[in-house]
Amino acid sequence: MRVTPIDSEKKKKRFEMKTALIILPLIIILFILLITDLLLIRSRRKIVNEQIRIYANYQIADQLNKHLFFGTIWGTIIDQDGGEVKHFSKTTEHLLKNYDIKGIESISLAQANHVVYTHSLNSAYPVKRDIFTDADLQGYVIRSKFTGLQSVSHMSRIEGTDQYRMYVLTPVYVNGDFGKREFWGVTLIAMRIPEILEGIALDKMSTDIDFKLSGAVEGSEEHQAFIETKQEEFRSPEVYYFQVPNGTWKLEGEWKGGWITRTEMIQQALAFLFVGAGVVILLSINSRRAMLAKISMQDELTGINNRYSLRIHFPEYVGTKKDIFVLFVDVDRFKEVNDTFGHEAGDQALQAVAEKLSEFFGAKNCYRYGGDEFLVVQKSDNGEKLKEKLASFRTELDLTDRNGRGIHITLSAGCCVGKAENGDALRRLMKEADEKLYEAKHNGKNQIDM
Repeated sequence: MRVTPIDSEKKKKRFEMKTALIILPLIIILFILLITDLLLIRSRRKIVNEQIRIYANYQIADQLNKHLFFGTIWGTIIDQDGGEVKHFSKTTEHLLKNYDIKGIESISLAQANHVVYTHSLNSAYPVKRDIFTDADLQGYVIRSKFTGLQSVSHMSRIEGTDQYRMYVLTPVYVNGDFGKREFWGVTLIAMRIPEILEGIALDKMSTDIDFKLSGAVEGSEEHQAFIETKQEEFRSPEVYYFQVPNGTWKLEGEWKGGWITRTEMIQQALAFLFVGAGVVILLSINSRRAMLAKISMQDELTGINNRYSLRIHFPEYVGTKKDIFVLFVDVDRFKEVNDTFGHEAGDQALQAVAEKLSEFFGAKNCYRYGGDEFLVVQKSDNGEKLKEKLASFRTELDLTDRNGRGIHITLSAGCCVGKAENGDALRRLMKEADEKLYEAKHNGKNQIDM
């Protein structure tokens, strides 16, 4: 019988340990990847949020203000010319060019309830709303006249298109009699949303961010998109609402390809697989090394420590303050057992002795020293008590071989206890124990000489 058979429970525990050693690093890697992704998403969201705020509050607002300001320019010119309009079309073209304004479709000057001048910029979708017949526009005129404030209409869809237009009415005042400011009329400017925002080129603002700009439109309860840099729906965008003269606009931003791109997911999956494979390989190598180390230090027949392992463990017994207990054990007439019952029975006898020693002294303290000779080396707080315990050690064993024949074997042993201040001291203890073994065999065998 082997001394250290690996029963099913030990196998199960060992398997569970190996599985845990593989799974735990993989869980740690997954956790690190998850934390990295969360930090990356957080960082990208912060970048996108800051970008859309800047674009909304500066680029988009500046473009709108520049177009709205154009309505006041003609009012200033008319006021300076004493209420006269000179070279309307030529001056308009000059102003549009100087101010780099591209979103205006038409400019009209209305005085005394009729349109005096109109300049159209060859729009493919001509302005059909009349300032004096359209109730909404007329309302803006009245508001601007009595408040002196600029009025901006809601966006309206251009018929037959997905484009949007808005109107800006600016009151014009001139000096009248006695320097009194008098209402002259209004400037009416029709603007197309895409052209107004063309100057900011949302699709070129960032190579990493997709944008969508939307706002309230007449006849719709939901915001309608004016500009989109991608066709797919945004899944989880950063959103920023900001005020414009005619209501609230919404600018959305999302990292191109998603907050974690497909390429990054593939890279992470490959990294996980490679690292996981590396962990498995390293654990397998370490497991094999541990197994080889164990095999190199374990006696193949009996399962206890071999003589090589004694060399490895030797420093553990040296320099300790504890007593060192040394016991040499030899099987009496072992050659007769082999000759009478066969070598298989001899092996069985050696296994039985190793098991008996392991049960009595602990397997970690037992060594097969060579042939039928065994060695026990044990640290003890009180070596003399261990010697007293040794008195109860039976030196006789009865076995039954595979053929049912009874085998009676006896043991001879030599024991020595002392301090091992250094390696030489330990070797002397072992030599003395070996000499005691020789005396036990010489004095009739089947005994322990202490």
